[in-house]
Amino acid sequence: MLRLAFIGLLLGITGQAIAQDKGDSVLMYVSGLDLKTQCEKNRQFCYGYTAAMTDTILVLDVLDRGPKICMPQGVQLEQVVLVITKYLNDNPDKLHIIGSTLASRAIVDAFPCKR
Repeated sequence: MLRLAFIGLLLGITGQAIAQDKGDSVLMYVSGLDLKTQCEKNRQFCYGYTAAMTDTILVLDVLDRGPKICMPQGVQLEQVVLVITKYLNDNPDKLHIIGSTLASRAIVDAFPCKR
């Protein structure tokens, strides 16, 4: 599982990064707006990005190095895609933030651990 999460993270970061020319600098990340746009136009990108983000959060949780989530058994990738796209649609004022930050916030908010 760790190997799959690492591969997914690499694909999510390197294979599908969207470059934007901003004058003299090139930004090599996916903003919230980029993520929202890609999820509307390219479902394969959205599924891959979501799978990589979910796997990364789960691995960081196991390693005690990231946010705590309690994802119920049986949650499907489509459901997590819907969680992320809803978060992006509900928070247009945050779309300038890096997409991975927004996606992880959506996942953490949707699947909190009960105390």
